[in-house]
Amino acid sequence: LSLIFSLSGSKECVDVLSMSQGALDTILAWMEAFLDSIVVQRFGLGVLSALYTHTRANDRRIEQNLGSLREIRIILTAIRFHRCHIDFQAEALLCLRNQCTGFAEKIVASGPAVLSTLLDGISDIMDTMKANKDSSVVQVSALSLLWALADLSPSLHPTITSCEGVNEAAKLLNASLSSTDPNENIQRESLGFLAAVSSTPAAATEMATKEVIGTLLRCFGAFQDEQEQIQRICTLLSSISFTSHEARLFILERHDVFDAISSSIQLHNQCSLILKDSFALLVNIAIDDVIQRRLYEGGLVHIVGTSLGTFPNDVGLHREACELLWCISRVIPGQEVLECNILGAIIQSASMHKNDAGIQLSCIETLWILAAKGTSNKQEVAFMGGVDVVVTAMKIYKTTSAAIAEKGCVCLWCLAFDPQTCVLIGRRGGIDAVREAMIVNATSAQIQLEALGAIKTLASCSENKAQLQRCHAIGTIVTSMWVHS
Repeated sequence: LSLIFSLSGSKECVDVLSMSQGALDTILAWMEAFLDSIVVQRFGLGVLSALYTHTRANDRRIEQNLGSLREIRIILTAIRFHRCHIDFQAEALLCLRNQCTGFAEKIVASGPAVLSTLLDGISDIMDTMKANKDSSVVQVSALSLLWALADLSPSLHPTITSCEGVNEAAKLLNASLSSTDPNENIQRESLGFLAAVSSTPAAATEMATKEVIGTLLRCFGAFQDEQEQIQRICTLLSSISFTSHEARLFILERHDVFDAISSSIQLHNQCSLILKDSFALLVNIAIDDVIQRRLYEGGLVHIVGTSLGTFPNDVGLHREACELLWCISRVIPGQEVLECNILGAIIQSASMHKNDAGIQLSCIETLWILAAKGTSNKQEVAFMGGVDVVVTAMKIYKTTSAAIAEKGCVCLWCLAFDPQTCVLIGRRGGIDAVREAMIVNATSAQIQLEALGAIKTLASCSENKAQLQRCHAIGTIVTSMWVHS
């Protein structure tokens, strides 16, 4: 093993070993036979690490001979058996990390037995972390492995959380930030692991504490210029804010949260993932008009509008951005609607993403709120393309989205109170859209009510009255009265 290990730095040796199942079986057999020998285990792990690293970086042809359940069991057994050897623990944890990252697809495809073995090994990993708290090398290796496991399969997240993996990572991150000699490797691995596992509600809920949220907000300052780390912080805070109202209040207790988010958005305005998660976080914490007004006065409408133009094809970004604009639109003074250019941003996004129901719904609701702020705004919404946005969405989703049908009818009803926009709605197909919404959603009393209100207001225009007669709107109204008698 010593000889093989000394040669494993060469590509030729690694190729021979990894292409030969017999050679690999021999090495594994030696590790199993001499479990109590730290020297044999260390050389064996060294060879495996060289094989894993070479395969991940180079040739996938040799993957068929590596990444087996047997290797995982041998490494975990070695970790349990040689717990007192700190350096070996770090080497073993990194070796297993390399296997999980290099052979992720194969491990997941191997079936439940492999994942079950890894689940059983998570408690050993946590025991190793707790037993070696003074060894930063072990802590970094363990965090790196937990991150790899979190990326490997969401099915591992609950066990990682229940074994206090989330708590330990958060404590290590906080301790490093508070230290006079911070360990950047611990900070990076902690953030990476926490971001990876935060997609699971139980893990995100575990992080929804004042201490963890405070730690994450401190990370904005520590990693201000590092785009990848800022992205992870935004992902974490966004996931946490989804968990509960209490979590959102914890975030809002930190008065520097808006400055931190605003600064990261402006500094990293070319990273769509940071923008998307930041917008999602702001939507979740904009729980009252005081916060919404602060966002508006902070120039967020302009920032969001610019991001929509920068990333025109990013559906996820547009979805979060349009929902955020909907939140802010409630507090925009009527006389400032045109000046702040929220209309242009909304109509542009809706026109570009007609196939996303979420974007269409947010845009229609925002147009309705803006139109309700005064006669001049009704005309601006209608003649800048708002009517076309609403009518098009109602027709595309007439059989698949009752919410769009309802909000579309409400928006057209609101716009129809202005005589000029009333005529425009009729000419742009609004009457047919409202009537189709009534027919398709015949059993929904709420949609019938909104649609009838729109028809009544549209009928105030003589041009629309003639169109209502031609499309047999009276029959549709009578049917609605019978159904909801």
